[in-house]
Amino acid sequence: MSKSPMKHRKISGRIDYITDNVGVEGQEWFTHTVHTDGRRTMRAYVEMHDDHLIRDVTFSVDEKWKPLDCFVRLTIHDRFQGSAWFRFTDTMVECETFTVDAGRISQTWPVKGHIPMFVSHATACDAWGNALFDKSRKGETQTIYPRLASSPLGNGGSGPLIGPSTTVTPIASTLNLDYVGEEDLTVPAGTFKCDRIILNKGLIPRFEIWTTGPDYIPVQLRYDRLKQYYKLAELKQD
Repeated sequence: MSKSPMKHRKISGRIDYITDNVGVEGQEWFTHTVHTDGRRTMRAYVEMHDDHLIRDVTFSVDEKWKPLDCFVRLTIHDRFQGSAWFRFTDTMVECETFTVDAGRISQTWPVKGHIPMFVSHATACDAWGNALFDKSRKGETQTIYPRLASSPLGNGGSGPLIGPSTTVTPIASTLNLDYVGEEDLTVPAGTFKCDRIILNKGLIPRFEIWTTGPDYIPVQLRYDRLKQYYKLAELKQD
Protein backbone atom coordinates (compact mmCIF):
# COMPACT_ATOMS: atom_id res chain seq x y z
CA MET A 1 0.00 0.00 0.00
CA SER A 2 1.45 3.38 -0.99
CA LYS A 3 1.85 6.12 1.56
CA SER A 4 -0.64 9.00 1.28
CA PRO A 5 0.92 12.28 0.04
CA MET A 6 -1.50 14.29 2.20
CA LYS A 7 0.12 16.17 5.07
CA HIS A 8 -2.73 16.81 7.47
CA ARG A 9 -2.95 15.07 10.86
CA LYS A 10 -6.01 13.16 12.00
CA ILE A 11 -7.31 12.56 15.53
CA SER A 12 -10.37 10.40 16.10
CA GLY A 13 -12.19 8.99 19.05
CA ARG A 14 -15.37 8.36 20.99
CA ILE A 15 -16.84 10.18 23.97
CA ASP A 16 -19.34 8.47 26.29
CA TYR A 17 -22.16 10.55 27.81
CA ILE A 18 -22.62 9.17 31.34
CA THR A 19 -25.66 10.22 33.40
CA ASP A 20 -25.48 10.09 37.21
CA ASN A 21 -26.99 6.89 38.66
CA VAL A 22 -27.93 5.68 35.17
CA GLY A 23 -24.79 5.04 33.09
CA VAL A 24 -24.03 5.63 29.42
CA GLU A 25 -26.96 7.46 27.80
CA GLY A 26 -25.22 8.79 24.74
CA GLN A 27 -22.07 8.68 22.64
CA GLU A 28 -20.15 10.95 20.30
CA TRP A 29 -17.79 9.85 17.56
CA PHE A 30 -15.41 12.52 16.29
CA THR A 31 -12.70 13.03 13.69
CA HIS A 32 -10.43 16.06 14.08
CA THR A 33 -8.39 17.07 11.02
CA VAL A 34 -5.42 19.41 11.59
CA HIS A 35 -4.01 21.11 8.49
CA THR A 36 -0.45 22.33 7.97
CA ASP A 37 -1.54 26.00 8.11
CA GLY A 38 -3.03 25.47 11.58
CA ARG A 39 -6.66 25.35 10.51
CA ARG A 40 -8.82 22.54 11.83
CA THR A 41 -12.09 20.78 11.09
CA MET A 42 -14.08 18.66 13.54
CA ARG A 43 -16.62 16.15 12.29
CA ALA A 44 -18.83 14.84 15.07
CA TYR A 45 -21.75 12.42 15.18
CA VAL A 46 -23.74 12.47 18.43
CA GLU A 47 -26.43 10.14 19.78
CA MET A 48 -28.24 11.23 22.98
CA HIS A 49 -30.37 8.22 23.93
CA ASP A 50 -32.38 9.86 26.72
CA ASP A 51 -33.40 12.76 24.45
CA HIS A 52 -33.81 10.59 21.32
CA LEU A 53 -31.53 13.10 19.57
CA ILE A 54 -28.98 12.71 16.79
CA ARG A 55 -26.65 15.60 15.95
CA ASP A 56 -24.30 15.85 12.97
CA VAL A 57 -21.70 18.64 13.15
CA THR A 58 -18.91 19.76 10.82
CA PHE A 59 -17.07 22.72 12.36
CA SER A 60 -13.91 24.52 11.14
CA VAL A 61 -11.69 27.04 12.94
CA ASP A 62 -8.60 28.99 11.90
CA GLU A 63 -5.10 28.73 13.34
CA LYS A 64 -6.17 30.95 16.28
CA TRP A 65 -9.24 28.79 17.00
CA LYS A 66 -11.66 31.40 15.65
CA PRO A 67 -14.75 29.87 13.99
CA LEU A 68 -14.86 29.86 10.19
CA ASP A 69 -17.95 27.86 9.28
CA CYS A 70 -20.17 25.20 10.76
CA PHE A 71 -22.93 22.82 9.69
CA VAL A 72 -25.40 21.39 12.23
CA ARG A 73 -28.19 18.89 11.54
CA LEU A 74 -30.66 17.67 14.18
CA THR A 75 -32.83 14.56 14.22
CA ILE A 76 -35.22 14.11 17.19
CA HIS A 77 -37.36 11.00 17.80
CA ASP A 78 -36.07 9.70 14.47
CA ARG A 79 -37.52 12.68 12.62
CA PHE A 80 -35.74 15.59 10.95
CA GLN A 81 -35.77 18.71 13.17
CA GLY A 82 -33.58 21.18 11.30
CA SER A 83 -30.27 21.91 9.63
CA ALA A 84 -28.18 25.06 9.35
CA TRP A 85 -25.01 26.44 7.83
CA PHE A 86 -23.14 29.15 9.75
CA ARG A 87 -20.36 31.43 8.45
CA PHE A 88 -18.14 33.78 10.46
CA THR A 89 -16.06 36.71 9.16
CA ASP A 90 -14.47 39.84 10.59
CA THR A 91 -17.62 41.82 9.79
CA MET A 92 -20.55 39.41 9.95
CA VAL A 93 -22.06 36.23 11.31
CA GLU A 94 -24.61 34.62 9.03
CA CYS A 95 -26.85 31.58 9.11
CA GLU A 96 -28.96 29.80 6.52
CA THR A 97 -31.34 27.34 8.16
CA PHE A 98 -34.47 25.29 7.74
CA THR A 99 -36.36 23.88 10.72
CA VAL A 100 -39.70 22.09 11.07
CA ASP A 101 -40.79 24.72 13.62
CA ALA A 102 -39.90 27.91 11.73
CA GLY A 103 -39.33 26.97 8.09
CA ARG A 104 -36.66 28.66 5.97
CA ILE A 105 -34.74 31.49 7.67
CA SER A 106 -31.76 33.68 6.74
CA GLN A 107 -30.00 35.42 9.63
CA THR A 108 -27.22 38.02 9.58
CA TRP A 109 -25.54 39.81 12.45
CA PRO A 110 -22.93 42.56 11.85
CA VAL A 111 -19.89 42.34 14.12
CA LYS A 112 -16.80 44.44 14.73
CA GLY A 113 -14.11 41.80 14.57
CA HIS A 114 -14.22 38.03 14.38
CA ILE A 115 -16.21 36.37 17.18
CA PRO A 116 -13.95 34.14 19.32
CA MET A 117 -16.34 31.26 19.98
CA PHE A 118 -19.35 29.39 18.62
CA VAL A 119 -21.12 26.55 20.45
CA SER A 120 -22.22 23.76 18.11
CA HIS A 121 -23.10 21.44 21.03
CA ALA A 122 -20.66 18.76 19.89
CA THR A 123 -18.64 17.95 23.02
CA ALA A 124 -15.37 17.64 21.11
CA CYS A 125 -15.89 21.20 19.82
CA ASP A 126 -16.89 22.49 23.26
CA ALA A 127 -13.45 21.42 24.46
CA TRP A 128 -11.85 23.86 22.01
CA GLY A 129 -12.96 26.65 24.35
CA ASN A 130 -9.99 25.75 26.56
CA ALA A 131 -7.71 26.89 23.72
CA LEU A 132 -8.91 30.45 24.28
CA PHE A 133 -7.50 30.59 27.81
CA ASP A 134 -4.17 32.42 28.12
CA LYS A 135 -2.12 30.13 30.35
CA SER A 136 0.39 32.93 31.05
CA ARG A 137 -2.40 34.49 33.19
CA LYS A 138 -3.55 31.40 35.04
CA GLY A 139 -4.63 33.24 38.18
CA GLU A 140 -7.12 35.48 36.38
CA THR A 141 -10.72 34.98 35.34
CA GLN A 142 -10.64 35.46 31.57
CA THR A 143 -13.71 36.62 29.66
CA ILE A 144 -14.71 35.51 26.17
CA TYR A 145 -17.25 37.71 24.34
CA PRO A 146 -19.29 37.46 22.23
CA ARG A 147 -20.14 33.78 22.25
CA LEU A 148 -22.93 32.50 20.01
CA ALA A 149 -24.60 29.09 19.91
CA SER A 150 -26.71 26.99 17.58
CA SER A 151 -29.20 26.44 20.41
CA PRO A 152 -29.74 27.90 23.91
CA LEU A 153 -30.81 24.52 25.31
CA GLY A 154 -28.47 22.45 27.44
CA ASN A 155 -28.78 19.50 25.06
CA GLY A 156 -28.68 21.69 21.93
CA GLY A 157 -32.02 20.25 20.87
CA SER A 158 -33.59 23.31 19.21
CA GLY A 159 -33.07 25.23 15.99
CA PRO A 160 -30.36 25.16 14.80
CA LEU A 161 -30.27 28.99 14.66
CA ILE A 162 -28.05 31.87 15.77
CA GLY A 163 -29.25 32.51 19.30
CA PRO A 164 -32.58 31.63 20.94
CA SER A 165 -35.02 33.03 18.37
CA THR A 166 -35.59 33.64 14.66
CA THR A 167 -34.67 37.33 14.89
CA VAL A 168 -31.75 38.76 12.93
CA THR A 169 -30.34 40.25 16.14
CA PRO A 170 -29.23 37.25 18.20
CA ILE A 171 -28.44 37.46 21.89
CA ALA A 172 -24.74 36.90 22.50
CA SER A 173 -23.44 35.54 25.79
CA THR A 174 -20.29 35.96 27.86
CA LEU A 175 -18.07 33.07 28.91
CA ASN A 176 -15.79 33.33 31.95
CA LEU A 177 -12.89 30.86 32.15
CA ASP A 178 -11.03 29.98 35.38
CA TYR A 179 -7.98 27.73 35.37
CA VAL A 180 -8.19 25.03 38.05
CA GLY A 181 -4.81 23.44 37.32
CA GLU A 182 -2.98 20.49 35.77
CA GLU A 183 -3.81 16.96 36.80
CA ASP A 184 -3.45 13.37 35.63
CA LEU A 185 -6.87 11.97 34.78
CA THR A 186 -7.79 8.37 34.01
CA VAL A 187 -10.74 7.67 31.71
CA PRO A 188 -11.65 4.58 29.63
CA ALA A 189 -9.27 5.70 26.83
CA GLY A 190 -6.29 5.88 29.22
CA THR A 191 -4.49 8.28 31.55
CA PHE A 192 -3.74 11.79 30.34
CA LYS A 193 -2.08 14.93 31.68
CA CYS A 194 -4.83 17.51 31.53
CA ASP A 195 -5.56 21.19 31.90
CA ARG A 196 -8.73 21.67 33.91
CA ILE A 197 -10.88 24.76 33.36
CA ILE A 198 -14.22 25.76 34.90
CA LEU A 199 -16.76 27.78 32.92
CA ASN A 200 -18.79 30.67 34.39
CA LYS A 201 -17.82 29.75 37.92
CA GLY A 202 -20.58 30.49 40.40
CA LEU A 203 -22.96 31.70 37.69
CA ILE A 204 -24.24 28.39 36.29
CA PRO A 205 -24.35 24.77 37.53
CA ARG A 206 -20.87 23.29 37.58
CA PHE A 207 -19.38 23.00 34.09
CA GLU A 208 -15.74 21.88 33.87
CA ILE A 209 -13.60 20.73 30.95
CA TRP A 210 -10.38 18.69 31.02
CA THR A 211 -8.30 18.70 27.82
CA THR A 212 -4.91 17.29 26.92
CA GLY A 213 -2.15 18.52 24.63
CA PRO A 214 -1.89 21.36 22.12
CA ASP A 215 -4.83 19.96 20.12
CA TYR A 216 -7.10 20.33 23.17
CA ILE A 217 -8.38 16.78 22.95
CA PRO A 218 -11.43 16.36 25.23
CA VAL A 219 -10.67 13.95 28.07
CA GLN A 220 -13.55 14.72 30.40
CA LEU A 221 -16.36 17.23 30.87
CA ARG A 222 -18.73 17.62 33.80
CA TYR A 223 -22.08 19.38 33.37
CA ASP A 224 -24.25 19.50 36.50
CA ARG A 225 -27.20 20.99 34.61
CA LEU A 226 -27.66 17.68 32.78
CA LYS A 227 -26.13 15.60 35.61
CA GLN A 228 -23.62 14.11 33.20
CA TYR A 229 -19.95 13.32 32.76
CA TYR A 230 -18.51 13.10 29.26
CA LYS A 231 -15.51 10.78 29.17
CA LEU A 232 -13.07 9.94 26.39
CA ALA A 233 -13.59 6.24 25.68
CA GLU A 234 -11.45 5.73 22.55
CA LEU A 235 -8.62 7.72 20.97
CA LYS A 236 -6.54 7.28 17.82
CA GLN A 237 -3.94 9.74 16.50
CA ASP A 238 -1.81 9.71 13.35
